[in-house]
Amino acid sequence: MANVQDQLSAPSRAFSKVIHNPVVEKTSDAIGNTVARPNLIISGALGAIASVVVYFIAKRYGYLLSGSETIILFVAGWSIGAVIEYARVGFINNRKNS
Repeated sequence: MANVQDQLSAPSRAFSKVIHNPVVEKTSDAIGNTVARPNLIISGALGAIASVVVYFIAKRYGYLLSGSETIILFVAGWSIGAVIEYARVGFINNRKNS
């Protein structure tokens, strides 16, 4: 690692040292394996896309929106995706252990 870092420019070397710090790497791995799983991000994005439907319904019937609908729907989609993902993973693990 040090050999490669020696070949980098000073800013790149500093950034490399920060992101390859053991604490940062462990934290990144933990987040990547729990909160930022690709399926959860995709399900959150699908929830956020649903805000377009909410927008058109609100516009059609004259409702005012607060502006937080996209964030709320992203969190709702992420949550639903998390329940499905962890149920699926738990189900697969139970089948392997049986």
